[in-house]
Amino acid sequence: MGSSGAPNSGAAILFCILFGLVTSVHTYQLLRTRIWWFIPFVVGGYLEFIGFICRAVVSYQDPISTSARVPNIIMTVFILIAPVWFAASIYILFGRIILLLQANHLAIIKQKWLTGIFVTGDVLSLVIQVAGAVMLTGTNSNNQSQSNLNTAKIVIDFGLAAQIVSFGFFIVTAIVLHRRILKQPAIASNVPWKKHLYTVYLTSTIIMCRCIFRLVEYLLGTNGPIWPHEAYQYGFDSTLMFFVMVAFAVIHPSEVHAILKGGGLVAFHGLRTKLHEGSIDSPIFSSTDRTEEQPYEMRLQPVKSY
Repeated sequence: MGSSGAPNSGAAILFCILFGLVTSVHTYQLLRTRIWWFIPFVVGGYLEFIGFICRAVVSYQDPISTSARVPNIIMTVFILIAPVWFAASIYILFGRIILLLQANHLAIIKQKWLTGIFVTGDVLSLVIQVAGAVMLTGTNSNNQSQSNLNTAKIVIDFGLAAQIVSFGFFIVTAIVLHRRILKQPAIASNVPWKKHLYTVYLTSTIIMCRCIFRLVEYLLGTNGPIWPHEAYQYGFDSTLMFFVMVAFAVIHPSEVHAILKGGGLVAFHGLRTKLHEGSIDSPIFSSTDRTEEQPYEMRLQPVKSY
């Protein structure tokens, strides 16, 4: 925010357009590839888009007026929690990578538990951050005591800290699995898993940096060097989240999904799609642990010719 407290309208409109475009791409990719477990990621994109629409609306109003209250709450809450939805899909993708490699025996946490554990942590972080954001915007609009404002910031800090801890443990889990796989090069050597795992690394690190920034911002408070200057928010939050969405638009997880499913459309480089016919003999929801079976190359099913 600037000194007047009103957001910059130009920046708000620009990021509204950017998130609108990239979310439209992801929506198209989702509908084409039918990778439904990636829906939370697309929801996060719409939260960013709607949040910046409201930010643009607030920029043309008196930020302390009654009419600005609702869009201000939506703006604050949606932009704050959108990365939580991104994270949920990243956790699910990592679980699918484990299935793709049939490397359950190498993971710190078994695949059937991994997604549930990290998504549960994400949901708790989400609830805490929403509660804090609502308290924060309500305090500002009603001119309540400074103690209530501080309470709201503490709640948000707790939610952000929980998300950072969860993400930190997740990144450690991914690194350990990666190191163990590299020690066994025979595991799925022909599966295109590296680019997807590296995308998980990249986006997770970006979201982690954003969460740390937000935590520092709220810890320093309204009198700190970050709060009055929205350029920091665009540089260390909005821009980073836009890059996360672009990264997955270019390296879309539909390839992992298609291999596991046994075929289907794969999105790549934005709006382009191609048909993937390969599959592995490993059902996504199989109750049997098949990680000790023979290497991937020997499990390839022959492609039928017509």
